[in-house]
Amino acid sequence: MKIIQIHNFFYKILNGINSNIRIIDVEANKSVYMNECCKKTFQVEHPEGKLCWEVMQKGMKQRC
Repeated sequence: MKIIQIHNFFYKILNGINSNIRIIDVEANKSVYMNECCKKTFQVEHPEGKLCWEVMQKGMKQRC
């Protein structure tokens, strides 16, 4: 399988799960990935690259 096919395969699986799934870069405290369920829960369309507490804890100004 090519990298793009593998990416699409896992993307479909993760977005098909009806639970919040997110990947956070703990060193940078930034959101790397959120599945569709998680995006709906936190009411965000494009969380990638944003500080995790700004996305998941509205109104916070620092680390959780």
